[in-house]
This record gives sequence, C-alpha cells and structure tokens, in this order.
Amino acid sequence: AVSGSVGYRFNRVFGLGVEATHVMGLDGGRRAGRLDRIAEFDSTATMFTTNVRVEIPTLSRRVIPYVVGGGGVARVQTDIELDTPDARGRLQDRQAGPAFDTRAPLGRPVPDRLRAGGTSMVLTIGGGTSILLTDHLAIDADLRLQALLGGRDRNIGRFSVGASYRF
Repeated sequence: AVSGSVGYRFNRVFGLGVEATHVMGLDGGRRAGRLDRIAEFDSTATMFTTNVRVEIPTLSRRVIPYVVGGGGVARVQTDIELDTPDARGRLQDRQAGPAFDTRAPLGRPVPDRLRAGGTSMVLTIGGGTSILLTDHLAIDADLRLQALLGGRDRNIGRFSVGASYRF
C-alpha cells in the first residue's frame, strides 16, 4: 500500500487530516467462480478519507501516543482473467441463458480479461505513536483497521511507519 496525508493541528491534542491510500493485491489468486470456471482475480482500492487525530498527553515531550478515526470513499476495482480457452468457451456457451443480455449477439467472443469496479464507503479506526526526533520532525508508527462497506464488505488491517513534519 502507498499512503499520503496532510493534517492540521488545532491545539496540542486535536487535529484533522485528509489521507489518500492505494492498496494493491486485495484478491490476488485463484478460486472457483460463478459459471463453474477457474479464474484469477486481482483487486485494488483507492481510498480518500478525512480523519480526526487525538493525541494523548503524556509526561514525555518526545513520545506522543494518538488515536485516529474517520471516514471517506473508496474506489474498488477487480480484474478477472479467464485462465483457459475451455473456461472462456463455457462462458460463451451460457450467453444465451437468462442471466445475460439477450440483445447481445450470440457467439460473440469472450475477452480474456474482465474488469469490474464500484464505489464504497470506508471507515477508519486506529492508533499509534509519534516519536519526535527534533522539534519539527517525527517518526510515526500506527495500526489501523479500514473497513470497506459496499456490495462486498472487506476489512483491511494496516501497519504503517512514516515521517511527519510539524510547522
């Protein structure tokens, strides 16, 4: 995953942030799918969230624990690759069935790769610690749960390490 964020601290405890995250390989692998075929699936998610960050005051000036919560939108895209000519043939044979659009010409070629996507709501909750190296530069480590709510609910656990600069 790749992530970036921008935030504003209103005071020493409360801040708001905007974050963009791109996650690759959500559904990599083979599995049995509809229509009795074997296919390879690969999903990606691009998420935009707004987060509230609450820093927990401690006696240490250099170690700052915090909690994060928020929500936003996610675009989930799945690429499905049909692995064998036999699998494509079985899909093509069933095009005349009631599950398919009857306006489509019979015998049309079935592509090797199909793409499906949708927009979902995403909720984020987690926490971590900032370790101040200087008055302005910190190393952050956090653990978050990102729940994608939509046609197919998914939960993503994320551990991240990053750097932050405080003006």
